[in-house]
Amino acid sequence: MTAQLFMLDTDTCIFLMRGESQVLATKVQTVPLQQQVMSAVTFAELTYGVHASASAKRKQNQAVLDSFALHLAVLDWPQDAALHYAEIRADLKKRGAQMGAADLMIAAHARVLGAIVVTNNVKDFGRVKGLQVENWCK
Repeated sequence: MTAQLFMLDTDTCIFLMRGESQVLATKVQTVPLQQQVMSAVTFAELTYGVHASASAKRKQNQAVLDSFALHLAVLDWPQDAALHYAEIRADLKKRGAQMGAADLMIAAHARVLGAIVVTNNVKDFGRVKGLQVENWCK
């Protein structure tokens, strides 16, 4: 039996890197590191954040991200996730719901892997049918 994967979304990763939630930091320590992953989409968003930061902080922010990424597997976005992306996006549109493009891609990635999305944004991710969501910040 394969161990359950937990896919940390962008906000969760930011909270961890900034040390903004003791509850989150404690919960992360209770789940084996090999079961915690991030999507390449999340890594792209975090990398964008580094490049968009003030030049005085960019080097420091890059070092924090590099260190963080050493301890958390970054999973490539698989082709099968594109099918899930299309299904999720079409379903949300039919229901009059919206979701940001990156979050939609993260949701599709997690759903294709059967991973649980760890997010503080339960409202948006919770709209995705067939997706398990947990908030480790509470």
